[in-house]
Amino acid sequence: MSECTFSTTAKKQLFEIYNAVNKNIYGFGTNDVKVITIDNLIIFSAHHNRVPCLKALEKNYFTLKESVDAAIMKVFKEQLHEQLTNKMDIHPKAILRDYSADTLIVITVIVL
Repeated sequence: MSECTFSTTAKKQLFEIYNAVNKNIYGFGTNDVKVITIDNLIIFSAHHNRVPCLKALEKNYFTLKESVDAAIMKVFKEQLHEQLTNKMDIHPKAILRDYSADTLIVITVIVL
């Protein structure tokens, strides 16, 4: 694997776009975000706080919470794709995202 050719400035802009989309959807930013570029991948590793209203649904409305989580993830990926295209002229082939509620870690992979 080889490092993509993203400058420090470009990585900062990637972080800013990622964080802005997160704030727009969830109402707050992220903690401990790392931006890694390898081959044709941009990888965001971040610590996310749990959205309180979704946490409230976990016990008695787990299926509903899972559906809402999936819908929010889809909207996040759509907005991230749009922002990357508009602000950096990056055209992702795919955006993959997963969240661990136990560790509060989210990984987002952008395939170029």
